[in-house]
Amino acid sequence: MNTTTTMYGIKDVCKKFDLSEVYVRRMILKGKIQTTKIEIRTNTFKHMITEEEILRWRASVSSRSRREDGRSKFSLYSTLEEFEKIQTLLSENGIESIVQRTNKVKNIE
Repeated sequence: MNTTTTMYGIKDVCKKFDLSEVYVRRMILKGKIQTTKIEIRTNTFKHMITEEEILRWRASVSSRSRREDGRSKFSLYSTLEEFEKIQTLLSENGIESIVQRTNKVKNIE
């Protein structure tokens, strides 16, 4: 039985999954992605990653926000008056608003 495993270099993985090379290398250094080092020249090695390892790692990576409270990096903090002004400006310029209030107003006395 002849089984061959497809191996990818770091640049190939980056192209395939639209990731930065720095991010993939960081994941390798942290041990999140297992690689095999192949010597391509004397004292020059190349990280090779199996297709199974890529799929395992991608399945383990969460695509949700890193923040524990669920906020995205696009959270906007404003007073009620500022929020209403933003909504008005968006609608006046024909921009569909996806901005929404996420928490109740707290009265601080």
